[in-house]
Amino acid sequence: MGMNNHAYAYQTAQAYERRQIEVLDGKQAKVREDAKRADVVKIVVGVSAVFIYLLVVAFMGAKICSAGVEINSLQTQIAETENMIARAELEIGELASLERIEAYALTNLGMVYPESDDIYFLDEQSSLRIAEGQRDLALASAAETETASEEKSLWQSLVDGVTDFFLGTANAAEN
Repeated sequence: MGMNNHAYAYQTAQAYERRQIEVLDGKQAKVREDAKRADVVKIVVGVSAVFIYLLVVAFMGAKICSAGVEINSLQTQIAETENMIARAELEIGELASLERIEAYALTNLGMVYPESDDIYFLDEQSSLRIAEGQRDLALASAAETETASEEKSLWQSLVDGVTDFFLGTANAAEN
């Protein structure tokens, strides 16, 4: 029986150790589970970060492509505008040519080339006399305007006097 007691004590000690190991294993299992969860979370966060990064890269690529298309469109518009400017400048040059203006004046405005006896050459003295004549005409015109306004004021004062006379007579008759 000595062995049975001894075997019983040994079994009890082993059972106690197994329970401690199981308890430790339970704690360790929790630690291991927590570590596994932490690893899973790290993996999910890493995969999510990579996914988000790839989305951002794809979005930026799309933006760059869109900007390239817009740049090409603007370059096409610039080229069209430059062609329109060149055509407009050419048309302006054609419309402003002296030959075209001369032809228009002859056909549509009834202008003619002057005859040699219609041309007068002026020297410096003649130019001064013309300028003096224009100044004298301007002074005479101003003097006529002033005389006309003085005559008007004289006539106006006569009309006002006659009107006052008749109004005074009418007021006296009423009283």
